[in-house]
Amino acid sequence: MSFELPTQRTQTAAPTRWPGMAFLVEALLLLVFVTASFAVFTYLFATSSESANESKNLTDAVALASTTAERFAAEPTSVEGEFIEGGLRVVCDVRPEERPGGTMYHATISVSRSDSADSSSPIYEIQTSKYESGV
Repeated sequence: MSFELPTQRTQTAAPTRWPGMAFLVEALLLLVFVTASFAVFTYLFATSSESANESKNLTDAVALASTTAERFAAEPTSVEGEFIEGGLRVVCDVRPEERPGGTMYHATISVSRSDSADSSSPIYEIQTSKYESGV
């Protein structure tokens, strides 16, 4: 068995004008992909941050309304009408209702942001009642 080497080289394709053209196209495609990914991740992180802030506000409002409801349950007449605590405005509307054996107190406690001009849209609202006998 014999092996012969070719005497002439076969001619290859003519060299292109820019030998690095494929690299440039791949680099541009990678840049477009990275930029699009960055835009999507930025949007997701911003949405996540906004949801976390809303969740924190709701948690704080629920805790403040519960604390106010506990003070109302201890002494219905001692709960203040409106106060601000921790950047939240608490409005407690207490209505007494006289009954034959005592007084039924109804309270509506609503919590909204203290910096918002529109206090008609509370973050959280709770209604509670307490009966005190007249004996």
